[in-house]
Amino acid sequence: MALDRSQAPLSAPVTSIDLVKAESFILTNGVPVHVVRVAHQPVVKIELILKACKWNEPQNGVSYFASKMLSEGTRKRTAAQIADYIDGLGAFLDISSGIDQSSVSIYCLTKHFHPMVELLSELLYDSVFPQAELEIQKNIKTQSLKVDLEKNNVVASKIFREKLFGKNHPYGQTIAEKDIPSINSPLLQYYHQFNMLPEIELILSGDVPSDLKSLQKCFGSKSSTRPTPPIHIMPDPQKGQFVEERKEAVQSSLRIGCRMFTKRHPDYIPMMIVNEILGGYFGSRLMKNIREEKGFTYGISSSVVSLKHQGYWIIGTDVKKEYTQQTLDEIYKELHILCTVPVPADELETVRNYMAGSLLASINTPFALADKFKGVYFYGLNYKFYQDFLSTLYQITPEDIMRYSQKYFVRENLTEVIVGGMA
Repeated sequence: MALDRSQAPLSAPVTSIDLVKAESFILTNGVPVHVVRVAHQPVVKIELILKACKWNEPQNGVSYFASKMLSEGTRKRTAAQIADYIDGLGAFLDISSGIDQSSVSIYCLTKHFHPMVELLSELLYDSVFPQAELEIQKNIKTQSLKVDLEKNNVVASKIFREKLFGKNHPYGQTIAEKDIPSINSPLLQYYHQFNMLPEIELILSGDVPSDLKSLQKCFGSKSSTRPTPPIHIMPDPQKGQFVEERKEAVQSSLRIGCRMFTKRHPDYIPMMIVNEILGGYFGSRLMKNIREEKGFTYGISSSVVSLKHQGYWIIGTDVKKEYTQQTLDEIYKELHILCTVPVPADELETVRNYMAGSLLASINTPFALADKFKGVYFYGLNYKFYQDFLSTLYQITPEDIMRYSQKYFVRENLTEVIVGGMA
């Protein structure tokens, strides 16, 4: 029977979701291990979560370089030998330095699981932070910063976070070129011993073997104590418009938004939906107006960003200088409409279908399922969050959307950053 392509396939709302859940246990020294076991392919991801981050670094930039240097030499191997060993087993190493936590991940074939666990332990416990390799990393970062500071969009995002959280707060502070020269190997070794080693967690995903004895051998026999982290005071956000003129710039980068809340807040899921309508996907109102109808930009988007201790909402775009004020006017027009006019039923239905479909598309690999676990676990939530998301998605009304918009999209409470200028 031939397929009738003139008829759309049957569809139904995604009203529930059943995720493969992480199984957790504790090593004898208290290190938590979380396993998302899905054996689609003989591949596994071993992720080491380091609670050490910007919140407890002795000076700006230390947590970044300490994380980057973990693969740059141990007591047993040089950086080149580490890289050769990983390549020889067809594995891949990824190191990420974040604000709230850092991670070291190894992707490998299941048959190489135990050698990679041993290597990961070596990188964590036996790193020596060689000064020669550190100088290379410092030079790379210095050059990267110089390039980034020429980019309006990078500078706009940097200023925006500074205005929201303060220049000296972990959420508003960024590495500057002046911070780099004083960073040295002894400083990183101190930070490593007293901040990186004491508090770690392991997340395994994919075709995880049943024999996990190597975890106890490599990570379960170590012990260390962590000093009390410093207290960081978050100042009130700076509201209003902030402009950095760049006469040579052809474009302006715009950032508009405000501080909000974490995933634990009852308004977080509703505001995800409100944001999606405004600027969260390609068919959003901001895209239709400012890209498709006005032609001011190639792209504009808005996001609700949740960090561990705080969150924020942000609109971002790049436009020609001469369109800067017109773009601002259109953005505030769209915010006003959301606050005063109910969302049409067909638009809300489109957003519901899109967000539900995106959730399903985001859980199609074992590693994505591990990300979904991290997306709730590290915020003090559980898997019920995803069912609550679906329930709210289908229950929220146009009147609810107006109410949330009126609550949070108050122009006097917004921070507006423009880098480039107003033509």
